[in-house]
Amino acid sequence: IRNREKRGRYGKFFVEGVSSVNLAIKNGWEFDTIIFEKGRQLSDWADTILKSVPAELHLELAAPLMAKLSDR
Repeated sequence: IRNREKRGRYGKFFVEGVSSVNLAIKNGWEFDTIIFEKGRQLSDWADTILKSVPAELHLELAAPLMAKLSDR
């Protein structure tokens, strides 16, 4: 969640990028949801994250929606 008020209200936020995700895992953060782009070939790293990091939900989003959520 990018809006500061909503992050505080819901206690959730959006983390993206290999370094940031690796740091979150290293520091024991819990993941509600892991989001990835539908139809895109996942890297070995991303595949490992999906298989090894506990999350309540894995969301596979269409490219336009993923682009809207992502900084990329």
